Amino acid sequence: MLPSSLTKMHHRLHLHYGLATIFLSGSMHPVRTTKATWLLALDEAVNNGLNMITIYVMWSSHQPFQDQPFNWSLPMQSVVCEHQDDGSCEWTLAHALWAAARRGLFVHLRLGPYVCAEYTYGGIPEWLPLKYPDMEMRRLSLQWMTLMREYLEQAITYLRANRLFAYQGGPILFAQIENELGDDGSVDDALYKNESLQKYADWCGAVAHELAPDVIWTMCNGLSANNTITTFNGDFAARNWLEAHGETGRIQIDQPAMWTEAEGGFQIWGEEPTAPSDYYWGRTARSMAYFTLQWFARGGSHLNYYMFYGGQNFGRMAAAGITTNYASDAVLCSSGQRHEPKFTHFQDLHRTLASVAHVMVNAESALLKNESLSVLLPGNVWDDGTDQQMFVYSGAGPRSEVIIAENNSNESVIVRIPSAVIGNVVLKMDPFSALLLIDGDIAFDTASIAPKRLTYARNFSDAVDILSCSGQVEPVEAGILSERTLTSSIPLEQTYLMVNSSLSSDYAWYGTTLSLAQDVPFATLSIETSQANAMVIYIDGRFVGASDTHNHKEGNATLDIYIGNLEVGNLSLAILSESLGYGNLLGRWGAGTRAKTKGIIGNVWLSSPSNSFNISLVDGRSWQSHAGLHGEHSEIKSPGTSSGSGGVWSTARFKTPLYDMSSIGLFWEISLGRGHFSLNGKDLGRYWNITQGNTDEASQRYYFLPPDLLARSGGVNTLNWFDAFNNSCQGFELRLSWIFQRKDAGFMDEVAFPMACI
Repeated sequence: MLPSSLTKMHHRLHLHYGLATIFLSGSMHPVRTTKATWLLALDEAVNNGLNMITIYVMWSSHQPFQDQPFNWSLPMQSVVCEHQDDGSCEWTLAHALWAAARRGLFVHLRLGPYVCAEYTYGGIPEWLPLKYPDMEMRRLSLQWMTLMREYLEQAITYLRANRLFAYQGGPILFAQIENELGDDGSVDDALYKNESLQKYADWCGAVAHELAPDVIWTMCNGLSANNTITTFNGDFAARNWLEAHGETGRIQIDQPAMWTEAEGGFQIWGEEPTAPSDYYWGRTARSMAYFTLQWFARGGSHLNYYMFYGGQNFGRMAAAGITTNYASDAVLCSSGQRHEPKFTHFQDLHRTLASVAHVMVNAESALLKNESLSVLLPGNVWDDGTDQQMFVYSGAGPRSEVIIAENNSNESVIVRIPSAVIGNVVLKMDPFSALLLIDGDIAFDTASIAPKRLTYARNFSDAVDILSCSGQVEPVEAGILSERTLTSSIPLEQTYLMVNSSLSSDYAWYGTTLSLAQDVPFATLSIETSQANAMVIYIDGRFVGASDTHNHKEGNATLDIYIGNLEVGNLSLAILSESLGYGNLLGRWGAGTRAKTKGIIGNVWLSSPSNSFNISLVDGRSWQSHAGLHGEHSEIKSPGTSSGSGGVWSTARFKTPLYDMSSIGLFWEISLGRGHFSLNGKDLGRYWNITQGNTDEASQRYYFLPPDLLARSGGVNTLNWFDAFNNSCQGFELRLSWIFQRKDAGFMDEVAFPMACI
């Protein structure tokens, strides 16, 4: 039963009806799930020992088009439920939050409106900066502050009407405003952590308190207002942050220590897990458990795993270069299946922490009260270790002495731990590990995973029968008569095309003509575009080349595409642009505060190294710019009736197999092409056969098909996908998959261990 209010908050602990606790939380985002997978993930959060979940609210998901009212429904409505009017199948933000409450889970709701989250545009609607081009987002800009306040009013009114705040008896214990404000490691801090930005932070705190004065507000990882709790985001620097009492100097003075993002990484198309270009791919269970114990040893009151369950980047949710499976190295796989041995190792950790929480939070913090441990040196000599220490929490009665011992060196050591209950305890500690001892006995070792936890493996069914599969071509043209085609003297920026057409698509067609007075051998077409953008080139309806930049970066890029030999005469040029996601940074890490761009954003020129040929194609000639694919609005033609093929739309039909959806998943395996795919009309995001660096391993080979998007068992489903490279009904299968335990070793505690998550 959830408490009706947070009755008191102390610098060390949180009290509910006089009972002390620590919060073990996990991030999961309802927009990245369906209702069925959300409920499964909540059940698994409880099974894992969590008592809180942390949720981002994405503004762009609830107001995707300008001049439309806010809609608090979530995007992936069950296919089976679409024609039911009794309300039992509703899938809204309120339903997602109350589902957590029914399981005894508190909620930390992060309202933004900027959320980062490897989510396209950081959760800001892409139409917003186009409608207000002079507005600076996340700054002391009157227009931004007015719009942000309107968003917050809408969100808080909705949450209050559904009685979701803790003071109303709901699950929302904390709410966060803004996100990582002033956090920037790539430039001089003075550019970001300045007086103007601090005034903006103070305004955020003031408006939050004005709109919801009975809510405990937080601000994370950067600047914060005095009336909000400053929280930590990050990985290895957590203990340093605690020892400095946070960025404000108030942590464990008059504010509790909250870790909003104990970060576990994310995945980028085309990169290797061992050397990603940005951040990291994942972290082992041993490593994350080690830093978790370090946090609680120093008086932490709250820790949130980012992510506990990543889910899927449906539709156009993925930020620049981010894979469809989000945070696939998290505690739960993107399908909701358990990621072993991480799940059970964390489960053991959380059960141990829960068993001693009453001791730890009722005692004073051991921050800066650590004691050096004696280490056995050569010659059987004991001496104080330089990187070995312990933190002690004591209470009354049995199981009331809690010691967290750390070995913060890269070597194994033998340590002597003094226990007031049983005397000295001598034992070996692995490198970079921590132990939790209760009354002198080892209750949890971050470095030790029981052998039975390492016996999980994955199995697959035979391929599911495909009833039929057919293809249709996408016309190679931008100038088709359509209200979504605009003619001008320049190619028009892609976001503008989408907003102008009230369309949500990753694609745009561009077309023009050129007249060559001479042959152009070894021709290259160069296009000024943005990071995370792909281009496919056609001459007279014939594919001649393609290129992309799939970096998880902000900023502009130029694609140089070799298109071969061009002969003298009049030619038709068509360019298919595909956005691979907007960057998720705004006003930080070098990213601007105004509109982001996609598609062709500047010059297009044709060149040849053999005869110094170089001409601009943005020289006043006529260009056609078309929003979206023709096939997205049924403007496609049957095979053989088009002058060329600008990609292929494939449609496969299959019956829903009979299986236990709580433990078994249905996956689409595909090895060819790139594009978007949909199940029964629901866009499930991008697929791509790109490999991890120079390896043969695909960045993502399997794509989860959520059970509540399928027809009822035995019913017929439609799987539809577009491929920019003309692979029609090739290289795909449907398979059921599940994990199981066997007698010998299976999954290891390694980042991106094969088949642990698919």
